[in-house]
Amino acid sequence: MDQQKTGALLRALRREKGVTQEQLAERLCVSNRTVSRWENGNNLPDFAVLIELAAYYDVTVDEILRGERAAAPQPPQAQDALYRIAAYTQGEREAFARRLHGLLTAGAASGVLYGALLALGLAEDGPFAPVASFALGLACGTLLVCALLTGRHAAGLRRVKLRLMRREA
Repeated sequence: MDQQKTGALLRALRREKGVTQEQLAERLCVSNRTVSRWENGNNLPDFAVLIELAAYYDVTVDEILRGERAAAPQPPQAQDALYRIAAYTQGEREAFARRLHGLLTAGAASGVLYGALLALGLAEDGPFAPVASFALGLACGTLLVCALLTGRHAAGLRRVKLRLMRREA
């Protein structure tokens, strides 16, 4: 796959449609800078966006990824499969965002609790000291987990987790 060819095809398709980068970006809910990066071959669109682009330009995802138009049209079953894959991918992304939002909310709430106990002077001594320690640990732990889940090594961590889970089963 040649990103430069893909970008050139995306640019040609957009120009054939007679739309600007700004108009396309608005339609796809991305920035016009993102569209520019696609057309310059610096980045590729996400799979769900590739499906939208293919439908909008009336080409196949394969044609976009190859950077050239195909002579024979793709069968409808293949297009349907791509739509199902895109919907699944989008669903996975939304589920991950919900889990991450829950973690961040719990971490923020425990951080606020610790801050309140600290401000009231109850975090150091007395009956609320264990609660304050737990709240601080939870806040720091959730921040660490969120950093690991969103960092560049997240995919590697997921593979290790899956490998360990298979051993236990």
